[in-house]
Amino acid sequence: MKAYEISYLTDEYGALSKIVWAETAGKAKSQGVDDDELGDPLFTDINVKRVKWADDMQNLNESALLIERLKHGYSFYYEPYNDDVIMSRDTIPLIEKVGGLDRFDKLYNTGKISWNDDTDKFEEV
Repeated sequence: MKAYEISYLTDEYGALSKIVWAETAGKAKSQGVDDDELGDPLFTDINVKRVKWADDMQNLNESALLIERLKHGYSFYYEPYNDDVIMSRDTIPLIEKVGGLDRFDKLYNTGKISWNDDTDKFEEV
């Protein structure tokens, strides 16, 4: 199945995006209509582009897909939308080392992983 990135520019959060799989760009775009993750956009407000590297990855779990996105140059504000804490390609080794995104989140929330403002990276405490 073909992969597409659909995105929507919001007033509150800036650009929000997600990867979806569909037969055509129009069908991918229609998956974003009224999608809470994208901020409930209208069809005409959604941008769509092909992301061939993600073709046939629709069965990956959330953690594996996040790592693939990071490998392909995406970066994300680490929730809850902290403008200073960004997941990037540099975060991949630590996510893999601790056993995935769920475990990473758990360790971050318990203070065993922290954000280092001096290096702009996550690190184990």
